[in-house]
Amino acid sequence: MRRTITHMFVWVLVVGAMAPTTGLADSSLCLTLKGAPEDKAVALQQYAESELRRFTEISYDPQSCTRTLHLEFIQLDKQQFWTGYLDGQVPARYGVTAKQDSLATLSRVLTAVLRNDPAGLLEDTTQYVAAALRSDSGLKRGTMLYGLEGFQTLTMVGTEAEFLPGVAIRVRRGIENFYVGVRAGASFGRLGRPGLAPELTLVSSFEPEGGWIVTDSANTSVYVGGSVGLTVIRFEQGRDGQGYDSDTRIGLSFGARGGVEFFRQLDYRMDAFVQLNLPVFFTETNLKEGYTPSVHLGLGVAF
Repeated sequence: MRRTITHMFVWVLVVGAMAPTTGLADSSLCLTLKGAPEDKAVALQQYAESELRRFTEISYDPQSCTRTLHLEFIQLDKQQFWTGYLDGQVPARYGVTAKQDSLATLSRVLTAVLRNDPAGLLEDTTQYVAAALRSDSGLKRGTMLYGLEGFQTLTMVGTEAEFLPGVAIRVRRGIENFYVGVRAGASFGRLGRPGLAPELTLVSSFEPEGGWIVTDSANTSVYVGGSVGLTVIRFEQGRDGQGYDSDTRIGLSFGARGGVEFFRQLDYRMDAFVQLNLPVFFTETNLKEGYTPSVHLGLGVAF
């Protein structure tokens, strides 16, 4: 969506630039230099003029010009600065340093002013289109989201189903249609059948994740994702009048997740999801043996 808008904006400017009313193709520059030491003023003027002629898209004509490039040398105690600007444009200023002497700084100011001048770019529409497309395809800034989830876990312990409530925290960073993050959650419950049979009282996971949002620009969108991480499974069995026994198993697990996000264009978003966790180990403890996958159904909110 954002790329499409950018391309449309570029071509509107291209058409505007080609219109005969702009008159930019006939523009030329002249140069003024202020603040330079008297014994170096002439040499610096010649150097600046020579640098200007390196920009082939610019016509330098000190006798008949439509725009003026202003260069100023500023001396403040031991600090020196070069400032440059075109008529009506924001100045560019750089300081002279040990690694960048006065001439190098002057060249840098000239480049910054002329390469970022909108009118100058419009004189060469090919250059403007290339610059706009480069900026659109460059580094993307992602969106950081912090979320809280509540869910119900259905866990199969052998042929028996166990239900546990759970909560999770989730941190992720999204760039256009993709996101990466980490999720930590736990489902837990108290003993309900003391002395009868071992019960599953904890399923916890810590998992890096990644996913794909089907329509990034939409207010509501389906998404899918996957994860891999560590899972903790805990069994307990109560003993009448003798406390309880417990066993815990930790191992690797894979996850698959799908859901729908709502209110994506606001400062927060809601999430309805289903997540499947598949441990790659069997639960072999003193209390229970078997394979223990789990399904999580829940709602989340992210800011």
